[in-house]
Amino acid sequence: MTPHGDVAVARLVVSRLRSNCYLLRCRGTGETIVVDAGDEGERILLAIDRLTGGRRELVRAIVNTHGHVDHTAAVADLRAALGPVPVIMHPLDVELVEGNGPDARDYLRRAYEPVPPDRLVREGDTIEFGGCALLVIETPGHSPGGICLRGPGLLFSGDTLFRRGIGRADGFKGDRAALLDSLRRKLLDLPDETIVYPGHGEATTIGEERAENPYLSAED
Repeated sequence: MTPHGDVAVARLVVSRLRSNCYLLRCRGTGETIVVDAGDEGERILLAIDRLTGGRRELVRAIVNTHGHVDHTAAVADLRAALGPVPVIMHPLDVELVEGNGPDARDYLRRAYEPVPPDRLVREGDTIEFGGCALLVIETPGHSPGGICLRGPGLLFSGDTLFRRGIGRADGFKGDRAALLDSLRRKLLDLPDETIVYPGHGEATTIGEERAENPYLSAED
């Protein structure tokens, strides 16, 4: 795990599409949340057990940064094993979650069960676990209800920002202009040292991406 103040982060690469699933542990209390349970629920559960010492009751929430199947396919698996852990997401991606069955079959080669959210979040809301909290930042573009999660010195960017790349905007209700606006208006003003944990690929920093990401330096 990588510590960031009170929050420790573990990454699992899951699914045929190599999505990042993150486990965030509040170091003071052990309470944990799952961000983007994209596939391979059994692997995620094993990682949860290692992280919590088998105390699955410490899992406080499952958060979807957006509704695409490679970030939500294991939510039902986790709920079946963990019980009624609340699922958290933005309301504008609920329709996307409900319609993921064909993509699960075509891209992940698995069955899919949509899980309706228990809590809907918007800009400025917080997601708390133990003494830790993440701030919700609305970043539409890759999908209508995409969100990023900001914590102490870190950002979980979903499929909005990658290392030297940005999210696609040619899928379900994608909007490239909105995506670029989200990036430039919401993310690039964060401190240079902010560590970015993306939905695919390796971690980076805001400073690196401001300086070296070709999609952010080019005029559109």
